Amino acid sequence: MSGLIQIAAKKSDETRQRKEEERLREERKRILQLKVDEYNLEKERVSGLFEDSDNWNKAFALRQYIAEVEKCLKSGESIPFIEGSAEDWIEWAHNQADRLDPMKDSLPSILDDAEELEKACKRQSWW
Repeated sequence: MSGLIQIAAKKSDETRQRKEEERLREERKRILQLKVDEYNLEKERVSGLFEDSDNWNKAFALRQYIAEVEKCLKSGESIPFIEGSAEDWIEWAHNQADRLDPMKDSLPSILDDAEELEKACKRQSWW
């Protein structure tokens, strides 16, 4: 009888040990997943930061370009790519710079729907 009790106690200890090992594995897995999630979030944030920086630089350069176009127009030069009203072109160009600038609110543009339009056209075999 005491042998059966020892066997039962040993099995109980082994079961407890297996459960503890499983709990530790699950805890390590949970901690690893948290680190992976944190890594992915930080990677996404850094990528967004660089994208915002690039877009801000493009907007800055675009505003300098627009200023040069305005200077040329004020001096009486004609700008061959401006069709129609120069004021309309300048307003449009400033809106495009604002669309790029992550620190500015901007008006919506048809370009904001590019992904949706591309998908719709692909479904229709137009793109």
